[in-house]
Amino acid sequence: MVRRLAVQKAVATAAKLKFRPSLVIGSDTVVFYKGKIYGKPMSPRYARVMLMKLSGKTHQVYTGVAVVNSMNLKVASAVDMARVTFRKIDPREALKIGKKHLDKAGSYAYQDDSDKLVVKVSGDWQTVVGLPLRVLKRLLEKSRNYSDT
Repeated sequence: MVRRLAVQKAVATAAKLKFRPSLVIGSDTVVFYKGKIYGKPMSPRYARVMLMKLSGKTHQVYTGVAVVNSMNLKVASAVDMARVTFRKIDPREALKIGKKHLDKAGSYAYQDDSDKLVVKVSGDWQTVVGLPLRVLKRLLEKSRNYSDT
């Protein structure tokens, strides 16, 4: 799903740049826990519910990345996964944190030091943030071979 969404975002933008040589990057991130996908919360209340389900637990974060050549719409894409462990939080704290991150999958931002939610990351921390640079670098190198312009 995250690969498909990253590709759709990048292709939509690249198609608008058809006659301007560009490499367009798209990405999408979701949180996955106990068979359920957590995207961006619909409200502060739902953000609190999400965060309480993740409280004190380990979940997976999946980020899809796509690079699209605007001249020929060729796509290079990949998915990366990291495991994230949260500390325990109470409902009041979950609401406070969730209100700040309504634009983030799982209702949290790893890079926000003031939350101090994350106790451990197994995998690339940039995957949790939403753009794993080592994956992007590999895709950009691959995309160089796609230019038949």
